[in-house]
Amino acid sequence: MNKTKNKKIKKKKEKARHIERPAEVAFYFGFTEISSPSIEKKDKDSIKWGKRGELNSEKKEDIYKAEEKARILRLYFEDMKAFPQHYFLFYRKPLSGGSLKKRTSNYECGLDIIGSSKAVAEALVIQAALSILSEEGFVDLEIIINSIGDKGSFTAFERELIAYYRQNIEKFPTLCRQTFKKDIFEILRTEDEKCREAVADAPQSLNLLSDSARLHFKEVLEFLESMGVPYTIDNHLIGNPFVTSHTIFEIQGTTKSGKKMLLASGYRYNDFSKKVGIKKEIPAVGISLSWKRSGKPAPRRLPKPIFYLVQLGTFAKFRSLPIIESLRKAKVPIFHALTKDKYGGQSGTAENMRVPFLLIFGQKEAIENTIAVRDVKTRFQETTSLAKLPSYLKKLSS
Repeated sequence: MNKTKNKKIKKKKEKARHIERPAEVAFYFGFTEISSPSIEKKDKDSIKWGKRGELNSEKKEDIYKAEEKARILRLYFEDMKAFPQHYFLFYRKPLSGGSLKKRTSNYECGLDIIGSSKAVAEALVIQAALSILSEEGFVDLEIIINSIGDKGSFTAFERELIAYYRQNIEKFPTLCRQTFKKDIFEILRTEDEKCREAVADAPQSLNLLSDSARLHFKEVLEFLESMGVPYTIDNHLIGNPFVTSHTIFEIQGTTKSGKKMLLASGYRYNDFSKKVGIKKEIPAVGISLSWKRSGKPAPRRLPKPIFYLVQLGTFAKFRSLPIIESLRKAKVPIFHALTKDKYGGQSGTAENMRVPFLLIFGQKEAIENTIAVRDVKTRFQETTSLAKLPSYLKKLSS
């Protein structure tokens, strides 16, 4: 009886390891696919309508985003709070049960990292999204990015923006004045040329960041530079301040036919947990991807990782993402904890996972373009170049 039961469990586990291409790509960066949760009544009820400029009840898309993130945070807080590690989630979108009833023929998915306030979390969701879109055939991918900072930074920005509008109200066209009354941030988002001209000299959020918020954004940009991806800072990229904090970003790309389009958008939402009734702040960052797919690719089977990347030091952390991407392209999966810094925490997790090999990447290795590969059981360690790492690990895996 027990043998039959074990066989059934094994079959279920094997079946669960067959996933579609976007989820497979996300897996290489540490994301776990979950069944898309449904937005419930208590998720909707938890959203408290804010003051002007926070959540416009006329915009169904904004309301849905708030409901979605409320659901994801509650899922983490209620179902996963007993676990200390950060959560990397991949799920299909849109979630059912929300205020947004519109369904498109596009393939939509979300990537969220819950529990980490570090800049590397933004880098991970962006790199995973870039890799997914690249695998789907998009080229010339570019990041559009901005930051509104923490609560104090944003309050200062809002105050300066209101003062600017009031002092210059006479030069604003009628349309802009009406927009200002409804939502002071909508003027920044508008594509109307006259409104854009009127706010050309308006205060910019980046100039009003606190020291900690400025440092966080600087680190995000350093990660993007280490990834070799072009980015543009857009001061008009504000997002919805009711949900958003710190970094806001978009990914644009070009289709095979040469058409340029918006493919993904994301943001941090650290402060949002308290706005939906959770008593503590839960740092989080997520990105939503949407594109037209031609056909449905066959599900793929995921290999089991036998390597764990341990990175030590800031420079090594910056250079870790390109390593993970090169191994993904070579179909060599690894475990990692880029959201952690200390050796003990990373090696302890690797030990609990019973991973046979550690990939040790410190400051010395980062400078020399090498990495140490250690056999956990025998403690034998060998150093190889980063260029040869994919082929070296494939031999160990065979």
